[in-house]
Amino acid sequence: MRRWLVIAAAALLTGAPAGADRVERATPTMTASVEPIGNGRFRAVLHFDEDAPLWIFHRSAVTREGNEDWRQLSWTVRTRGVRLTRIGNHAALVPTAGRMPQTVEIFVRPFAQDLLADYTPAVTFTDGTLAMFSDHFTMRPAPSVEAVAALGASFNSLPDYRGGNPRVVFRSGGTTMRHDGERIARKHFDTPAYVTYGNAAPRISNEISALVDPGLPQWLREQLLAEVPGLLDLYAQKLGPHKGGRPELIAAWEGPTPNLVSFGGSVMDETIILQIEGDRLIAPSRQAFGFVRQFIAHEAAHFWLGSTVGYGDPGDAWTSEGGADLMAQRAAEAIDRQHDASAFIEGSLNNCAAMASDGPLKAAPERHGQQAFYACGLVFSLVAEHHARQSGGDFFSFWRGLIEAERDDGVASVEDWLAALRRAGGTDEQIALISTMHEVGVRDTAASLSALLGSAGYSVTRGEDGRLRLS
Repeated sequence: MRRWLVIAAAALLTGAPAGADRVERATPTMTASVEPIGNGRFRAVLHFDEDAPLWIFHRSAVTREGNEDWRQLSWTVRTRGVRLTRIGNHAALVPTAGRMPQTVEIFVRPFAQDLLADYTPAVTFTDGTLAMFSDHFTMRPAPSVEAVAALGASFNSLPDYRGGNPRVVFRSGGTTMRHDGERIARKHFDTPAYVTYGNAAPRISNEISALVDPGLPQWLREQLLAEVPGLLDLYAQKLGPHKGGRPELIAAWEGPTPNLVSFGGSVMDETIILQIEGDRLIAPSRQAFGFVRQFIAHEAAHFWLGSTVGYGDPGDAWTSEGGADLMAQRAAEAIDRQHDASAFIEGSLNNCAAMASDGPLKAAPERHGQQAFYACGLVFSLVAEHHARQSGGDFFSFWRGLIEAERDDGVASVEDWLAALRRAGGTDEQIALISTMHEVGVRDTAASLSALLGSAGYSVTRGEDGRLRLS
């Protein structure tokens, strides 16, 4: 099963400053206006209110296949004297001569392929409906090419600028445009969001607004509509209220690709985006049913672990990603007594041992190694769960305490997570090892993880094939 999961507070995925997902009321430094112009294309006009040598995009992820800059594959700059380029880890607009113009026009052909650790630019339905992501049009000024080249995945070290959150304005252009189930002609966003263009109609209830691809297999459609509200209720009982109002579900079917089960998903504020693919999902089976439940449970957990509280810098994402993975397993166990999480947990342990050997977790975004966040984050979460159980709680109570402690500022960083672990009873040795793996890495990840889980009551053995096994 191929899995790609991208979640967390939307503005925080690319290293925006803590709390940047909250709307700032200052005049925005830049505004983007986006509308369809026919033949499957869109026109984007970017307006800059501050003079700067160049502008960089808030989100600069590359394609999952090939690590390419996706904008250069699908955007055409129409304004003379401006070039779309990549500087180190960041996509940018730079003047080819003289000053940066105040307005830049771009023709956009929606890009529907997977990105590495970021939201899909355009999610497409089998009937032609598509969902466009606003935050890929937002930018910030930069002082020089050299300053951008020196950046890692985060741009927090660049100088502050005077404006508020960038604003993205979508216009219908005479087509059917919707947001949160409502048909609209114009909508502006100061925080990340999807809008949809096309004829697919949502199913709206008190619990959820669901826009589901008409091509999705019927059993999958029914499971989504039944289980998302139930999982949200379960999490609300365990974790308290999440930020935002009525959830919106956008679920796309990418076709019956042979010999494949593939789930892609993301959560921001009130919206769940799902992209589902594979011929093994055409007909229902217990295995497929379990895959879908775990996937939905992971995404639903991100209304709390990622949206209600984000995770700070890009390299801190293992707190939310691994937490959502373990929480999905525990939710599945609560719903289905026959669910067995052991194989998934053991797989995460071995994946962490392999993936974390490349260096510190906090630098994973720079080396395109974000998948380590899921595996290592789950292993670290087992330690937190162990201590929570020792005091009569569980993994949900560990996160409920962390959410309540950080709800006001909206960020649960690695430092916050480790402080919560200490409050739950985590030892100095456990905290030091997790911190070391995060900050600098360890030489023998398998031995370090075995010792870490051993200190949390797990028995870990290493087979002749080198694989770690829990017993």
